[in-house]
Amino acid sequence: MQDITALYKQNFNAQDYVKNFLGPDSPDHPPSESPGKASVDSKLRVALSRLNISVKEVDQKIHELVIQHSNEFLESITNISVLHQSAQKIHKDSAAINESALVYVTKLSNHRARQMIHEPLESIRKHQEELKQMHGMDELITRVESVMHVFHRLISIMDDVAECDITVHMQDAAVLDQHATKVVTASLLLEELDILLPHGLIFGHHNTSIATSKSAQGVLDLDIVKPYVSQINPMKTMLREQIENLLLCGLRNLSPSLLGAALQAACSLGLLNIVMQNLLNDLTDVLTDRTNATLDLFSIGKELGETQPPLISSSTFFPLYSARDNKTSAHETQERLQKWSTLVWQRIRTLIVDELAPIYIKVYMLERVLSLKQGKTLSETYLGMISKELKQSPTDLLWTSFCTLLESVSSKCMQESDFWKYIFVRSFPKFLSIFHELLSRVSMFSDHSKQIHNPIPKPIHKYLSNLSREYLICFVKRWEEAQHHICSCFTPSNKNLQNMEKVVQLIAMLRTDIEECVFDKILLQEITQTATDVMCKFINQLRAMICQDESAFTLTTQQFTQSQSINVGVGQILKQIFESMSEMNKLSFLEVKSMASETKRMVTQTMQEALRGPLLLSFGLEMSAILGLLVRDKSTLEL
Repeated sequence: MQDITALYKQNFNAQDYVKNFLGPDSPDHPPSESPGKASVDSKLRVALSRLNISVKEVDQKIHELVIQHSNEFLESITNISVLHQSAQKIHKDSAAINESALVYVTKLSNHRARQMIHEPLESIRKHQEELKQMHGMDELITRVESVMHVFHRLISIMDDVAECDITVHMQDAAVLDQHATKVVTASLLLEELDILLPHGLIFGHHNTSIATSKSAQGVLDLDIVKPYVSQINPMKTMLREQIENLLLCGLRNLSPSLLGAALQAACSLGLLNIVMQNLLNDLTDVLTDRTNATLDLFSIGKELGETQPPLISSSTFFPLYSARDNKTSAHETQERLQKWSTLVWQRIRTLIVDELAPIYIKVYMLERVLSLKQGKTLSETYLGMISKELKQSPTDLLWTSFCTLLESVSSKCMQESDFWKYIFVRSFPKFLSIFHELLSRVSMFSDHSKQIHNPIPKPIHKYLSNLSREYLICFVKRWEEAQHHICSCFTPSNKNLQNMEKVVQLIAMLRTDIEECVFDKILLQEITQTATDVMCKFINQLRAMICQDESAFTLTTQQFTQSQSINVGVGQILKQIFESMSEMNKLSFLEVKSMASETKRMVTQTMQEALRGPLLLSFGLEMSAILGLLVRDKSTLEL
């Protein structure tokens, strides 16, 4: 492409430019007739063609420059007539200054010269102020035009929003989507007004460092704008109600589009944190009412046709329940306890699994939508904004609220009746299994990568851990009470030394407790470790009860001594424990096998060291004495 920079020079000469195209050998005045005429004509045509292309390029360049600088040019000629008059005035004043300077500088004093110069300069300053005022008026008019345009659109949209009754179209997805679009549009228009009007007028921001322009402040002084400004607060109130209704519809219908629209509208109005907090508070209130109704003994008794639950014995082992009077048998009381427990567990499962799980699924979907909505910065999402404000994610806050509520209500119930201690503490494995069912149901809707690292939400884990400790404390207390009851049978005043029924009941209780915990590995480990400790302690207590006096291992008496009777009873108990542990060792759980093996080892060691060892020693001594007598008697007879 030929260089066309020469075309832009002021001293551009077309003939010289053509010569450059034709080359140095071309004549200035080619002859009309010559043998090389055809060659010259060809060169001219090429030169003209190149010149034509260059002209087109120049035209295109001019066109591009006009397009590029058109806006600047139009802006520069705003109020051009006023500027032209001002410029003429300035030029005239400048000319007067020059003339005055030439005429009077030499004739007048310096003071008079300064005075003559000051008057034109003051005139220039006044004109500049008038120019600024005119520019301010132009900016005010432009802003008022924008404000009125947004207000007219907003009022039209708000009329459509007010006409839609969400309760009527609750199941009509198309109508709800259209309504949500209008709500979002209205919120965006309010957000635009927040930019055009003084900062803080729309959303009520106070103590802000953002400066308000004079044109934005001046808009409020116009009578044409004041009636529209007075409608802002009613519009905000209506939009907030519509946003909350859309959130409820989106949760009820599990609609991400409705949820996304409602959240975007709330964020545009600066109500995202408030709306989310109110929604979670409403869900907490619902769970509070349902929890109180679930654990209401009066309604449970009314459903069963009874006034109060069976009285649980203060004893933690013997017996489990107590009769109200002599006419009520233990069997009847056990049946009543079973009936009450069945209904209570059914209610608790309905609350936790059938009601809490759907609520969690709705909140989890809301949390996912929040994580997909982008905030004002690229590194911020709606979920990050909400979690920062609430200190937790919505799902974690739901778990925390429910666990705190359930802990509070259950503690109050347990203070009022021992029946609830039986439900929440003595029957903790049943309660834990319901939470396992809850987590199994909601796991399919959760983030699997998060579930791998944290299978149980922290609030639930903390709540269940506290109950688990209480359950293990109750377990140890029952064992200690049972051990004390069994050991009390081995006293000189007690004639019933063969109290094996209590031992069988004790081991049966242990096996039942362990089998109730096999579904949860952590709880199984804890209870088997606790059971191992209490069994070892029990065996040590039995070992301490073994009599070691002379009458305990003598073989010369015709009847059992008291010490021998006690040792026989202890030996039978140890044998029963050994046989029961052998049966329990057949369960296919490593924790149970470890507990059974340790218990059997201690029983064997106690039997060998405390019972069989001294007995064999006494037997050997007695046999040696008898053999010695026989030898002496034989020698006497031989003599």
